[in-house]
Amino acid sequence: MPVDTGSGSATSTPAAANDLSLTAAVMVDRLEDFMGWSSPTSAQSADMLKRLNDGYARALRGEHFDPSTGELAYHDWNFLKPIAQLSIGGATTGTATVATAGTATATTAIFDESMVGLTMTVTDYDGALTDLEVDITGYTSTTVVTIDDDTNTWAAKAISVPSTGIYDLPALFGGLLEPMGYHYSSSGQSDIVEVTPEEIQERWRQSKSLGIPDKYAIVPKTFTTATGQRFQAWFNSLPSAAMVIRYRYRLLQAPLTDAAVYPVGGPDFNRLVLVAGLAACEHAKSVRDGTNESIYQGTVQALIKLDRSAFSAGDAPERLINEGLEA
Repeated sequence: MPVDTGSGSATSTPAAANDLSLTAAVMVDRLEDFMGWSSPTSAQSADMLKRLNDGYARALRGEHFDPSTGELAYHDWNFLKPIAQLSIGGATTGTATVATAGTATATTAIFDESMVGLTMTVTDYDGALTDLEVDITGYTSTTVVTIDDDTNTWAAKAISVPSTGIYDLPALFGGLLEPMGYHYSSSGQSDIVEVTPEEIQERWRQSKSLGIPDKYAIVPKTFTTATGQRFQAWFNSLPSAAMVIRYRYRLLQAPLTDAAVYPVGGPDFNRLVLVAGLAACEHAKSVRDGTNESIYQGTVQALIKLDRSAFSAGDAPERLINEGLEA
């Protein structure tokens, strides 16, 4: 599909027919060519990166004019709804010393405040092949906790703490699209249902018992301007063995940088991002219905039809099927 990259400078060149996998840095160069800048300043390059990200955000939304209604519409791309697996269960292990009874110090950062109330197992604590179980009563730091044993001491012994039931979700997690469930490899496991974080916390307050989790909650973890919002999954009961959870989620995307990075979505969507960026440059020139805007509209509608063909009507949200762009 052709792309109008302009002819404002001697360095302007149209995209090659097989030029389907462009990095963000190359796309920025194409936008600079379109603007007629053979030697762009840093400020101009930064502006082109902004225009590219404007186009990227538009393409990610699947923004288009519905040909059946003439109104603005959006599309949820199939490739932004991946299926993932989360391994839960398994103990945290390490080495710890109790020089002063009642305080355990690990050699590495293995402790977490959510471990309070769990039982820590100390292997061969007395040198006579005797294991010791102690409850963690307080959290001081990632290497120091207090325990309910004010008698025994030991030096550099192997320890293990069962799962806390708390697991980080992917960095670009944007919410569940369907309920979590046990993976087929975890055969024989019970059903698991979503509840509120408050219910999970109340159950933990009552008992941090081990077993097969039958409830989970999705919980916001942290937000920073540098990394964005992060989420966790909390489980109850605490998993007593290694298990695998399957889930489908909405995949968010970070802005592109002027580097050797590729947009999500594969070669066809890569092409759409480029023309969306070029259309954004046209808009900056007060050209609302330019060549690249026309190319964008044709490309996005064709890709929506292809994306629809990748999954059945039963898998697609009803509002997408009724959007007027059925394959």
